[in-house]
Amino acid sequence: IVVSSKLLTHVSDGIYSSPGNALKELVSNAFDADAKTVRINTNYPEFDVVTCSDDGTGMTIAQFKELMDGGIGDSHK
Repeated sequence: IVVSSKLLTHVSDGIYSSPGNALKELVSNAFDADAKTVRINTNYPEFDVVTCSDDGTGMTIAQFKELMDGGIGDSHK
C-alpha cells in the first residue's frame, strides 16, 4: 500500500487520543456504512492484533486508493 504524507500526518498528529477512541471510530464508520453487525477480535489471549470487521457497504478499490492518496480527512461528516 502506498500512503500519502497527508495520511501519515493525520496518524502521527494523534487524531485519536487512545486506542479505544480509534476503535470507536472504526465502529462508527461501520454503522455509517449501514452495517448491521460489527465484530471486534482481540486475538485473545495474545492481544497482539486487533481487527474490526463489519457487513456494511464498504468501498470500491478506487475509493480506497483515493483515500490512501490523500483523501483522508476530506469527509463532509
